[in-house]
Amino acid sequence: MSIDVFPATVLNSTLWNGQTYEEGTFAVTATGFSGTAPSGTAWYVRVGKQVTLTLPHIEGTSNATTFTLTGLPTLLVPAANFFVSLMVADNSVYQSFSGTMRFAAGSAVITIVKDSGGAPWTASGIKVVVETSVAYICQ
Repeated sequence: MSIDVFPATVLNSTLWNGQTYEEGTFAVTATGFSGTAPSGTAWYVRVGKQVTLTLPHIEGTSNATTFTLTGLPTLLVPAANFFVSLMVADNSVYQSFSGTMRFAAGSAVITIVKDSGGAPWTASGIKVVVETSVAYICQ
């Protein structure tokens, strides 16, 4: 496969200066829910160390004050800590402020808090994180 990219051409998943190109999907599973853990399919594109990641809508009945997503492949683990704002619902109520998705350097676990202050989730009712995309540098 050949994709024209100015000023170079992608051949066999290798870009100019030895940079690699990869895209794919993987399963993410949520923790902090009762019954069957909510899960979904995440999509990614990695060019060199630059990752663009789209995480799916996750929704389920809460049984904990925590919320994490697991399943991030090793090749997508972030090189540094970073935070992303996103829309969330706690106890079936969409928040009037942004939740925060926390990525930790070297970790394959994504932590989601319901506000920028890290307030705990309600351990009952429905909690939701909407589909969101992020871009970051991986290890």
